[in-house]
Amino acid sequence: MLRHAFYAATYWLPVLLILLIVLARVAAPFPYGASLRDNFLSADLLSMPLWHVALVRVKTGSCSAELTLARGNTQWHVISQRATCT
Repeated sequence: MLRHAFYAATYWLPVLLILLIVLARVAAPFPYGASLRDNFLSADLLSMPLWHVALVRVKTGSCSAELTLARGNTQWHVISQRATCT
């Protein structure tokens, strides 16, 4: 019984937490509106502090955003994002 509790706590709990974080990120609306998505001007790689992690700046005519991206198996996933619009 103790072995099963340990297995559930060390394996399934982190798996469920990661799944909940990914689902919450997918369900969240895009916070910048149409201006950042449609009027794309440039994207600059600021740094890659870790393997498969990148800090990217995206600029448009009126907005600028910094995205922290993590590479999965085949795609880049947004971990955090900060935007400023004027």
